[in-house]
Amino acid sequence: MGQFTLSRRGMWAGLVGLAAAASLRQAVAETAAVGGSWLDMVKQHHALIGGVLDRIVATHNDQAAERGQLHARLAYLLTAHSVAEENVLYPALARYGMTPASDQLYIEQAHAKVINADLGLAPKGTDDWLQKVQALRTAVLHHAKDEEEGDLFPKLQAAAGDANAELTTAYAREFGLVRRA
Repeated sequence: MGQFTLSRRGMWAGLVGLAAAASLRQAVAETAAVGGSWLDMVKQHHALIGGVLDRIVATHNDQAAERGQLHARLAYLLTAHSVAEENVLYPALARYGMTPASDQLYIEQAHAKVINADLGLAPKGTDDWLQKVQALRTAVLHHAKDEEEGDLFPKLQAAAGDANAELTTAYAREFGLVRRA
């Protein structure tokens, strides 16, 4: 029978994996607890995403493992949030006469997904990686705060009237469908 040995690298990788899983469970719990209207949930998700981005920006190159954990949390939040927006809110914008804005939001969201995917593949202990995070942070926060929260989503909420209850249910459902692989 073979002898089982575990290297320090293997133990570290296992611990990092457990920490990342715990971080994702925390993100799921936080988003499940949001409640309120779809706009309340969107704002809370934007705040969670911004908070994770801020935590990543505060790290240093020698904290690659922590950056990996934070990026896993960020990737989950961005994915779940974008699925909910793209499947529920952007079509609703188009339904209520804001098609050009809806189209632009899809494009911006796709751009953020490309940057985020690149972050997942790149070495996390470099200045280049952190610069990409900062570019993503700038793009995401502009998209979220200035465009969605600042103008478009309040207009959608006003235009949707009684349909806001349906949008809230659908947004929460779509967000909740995204699970860690």
